[in-house]
Amino acid sequence: MSSSEVEQKESLSPAVNSAAAVLNVLADEGTALPAAVIARRIGRAKSTVANILAALHESGLLERDSRGRHQLGRKVVELGGPYLAENDWISDFHQMSGQLPAIQHETVSLASLNDHEIIYLAHHDGNQPVRWVANVGARLPTAATALGIAMLGTLEAAERQSVLETITEYPALTEYSYRSEAELIEAVEVSEEQGFAVGDQLNTLGLCSISMPLRHTGSGVYALGITLLSSRLTPELQSDLLQDLEHLARRLLPPLSERS
Repeated sequence: MSSSEVEQKESLSPAVNSAAAVLNVLADEGTALPAAVIARRIGRAKSTVANILAALHESGLLERDSRGRHQLGRKVVELGGPYLAENDWISDFHQMSGQLPAIQHETVSLASLNDHEIIYLAHHDGNQPVRWVANVGARLPTAATALGIAMLGTLEAAERQSVLETITEYPALTEYSYRSEAELIEAVEVSEEQGFAVGDQLNTLGLCSISMPLRHTGSGVYALGITLLSSRLTPELQSDLLQDLEHLARRLLPPLSERS
């Protein structure tokens, strides 16, 4: 698609695009925000954002907290309910994550690939002293997560290159973050060869992640990941976690393939 076509497409419904941007900002932030901060985050004038916020409040998609800040409303949950109800794989993810011997104690995530970002679809919180702060629906840079690296490793060369071209920034979230395409490609190639990815402190100091892609022939790209303290990851624990991830992946693979 040419740049003029993109501009034309974006200009057809600017209000809808801005409303979606507001919802995405609040979902990513995971807390209430004042209107001025939201306007700055989405790059729109305060007057424009005020009108959008008013419409979202009227529809029930937003609510105000005790300090008058804006947060996602209960209507968002209502809209998401039918989606979750129709997808048994989300239920299977939660059920199996709570039963498998090693990962039941860990923080486990299911995510999908969306070019330069990954989207978190589900979480299981175990009893280990780690609470992953990315809410369901939150997005993180593909290059800054083991989940993203694992999913990139499943793509054919042309499709992988297409995704890499959407990654225009390599944010230094920590000193261990990948800062160039060459570094990312090297990590992806290692993941592709061994069948899983390990990311040590890529986006949060003190935390590491293990991720296993879900291989299937559908159009979606998904992966499972475990986040834990870097100090806990021994070769023995990694082996146990990978064994459980593989078991969970086999369970989720058929419904995910049908969905795609």
